[in-house]
Amino acid sequence: MKQSEALPDDHHNLYAQLYDTGIMQFGHFSAGEYSLPYHLDFSLLPSYPDVLRALANALSRRISLVPHQRILCDLLSLPAAVIIGQEYRIPVVYEKAATGSAAHDLAGAYDIGHPTTAIMSSPGQAAERTVLRSRSVGLDVRETLFLFSERSHPQAITDLESCITVLESTGKVTKHQMRTIEVWLAKQTG
Repeated sequence: MKQSEALPDDHHNLYAQLYDTGIMQFGHFSAGEYSLPYHLDFSLLPSYPDVLRALANALSRRISLVPHQRILCDLLSLPAAVIIGQEYRIPVVYEKAATGSAAHDLAGAYDIGHPTTAIMSSPGQAAERTVLRSRSVGLDVRETLFLFSERSHPQAITDLESCITVLESTGKVTKHQMRTIEVWLAKQTG
């Protein structure tokens, strides 16, 4: 795993900031009936404006140049999406809940056909559902980016593999912690 060598310095700093603030933690965490070797809490981002800005800056470099009229996001990515929306003067639509109809659960002003960039906290069924629900009310989602992915992902701003490698190389986590993550990731694939 030598991905960190190819990462720009700002990504090294972003991973360090996520770890130093406790947004990214390593250990044993319960997630329902599962146990995870890490915990990522993006709900803390508004409490750390420098980290939020660094994540939004990394995100803004990844958004395509295609003109978008809306940003769609989930609740965990809302703070970063609002910064991007303010920077580019693009309205933000977010899913406040998934309890009723898409028209009821999406907050924000939008209309049929608006070209949209989706900014989701991570890939998976919840992100796919949010994008599908937004399309059902007429948003034209053309691009989806993720704040985090467990594995390297072309649309992810940060990922667990790179994060643990960077943090180990800078002495913030031990080789044992890195190996625990690597073994856990291998089990997820196998």
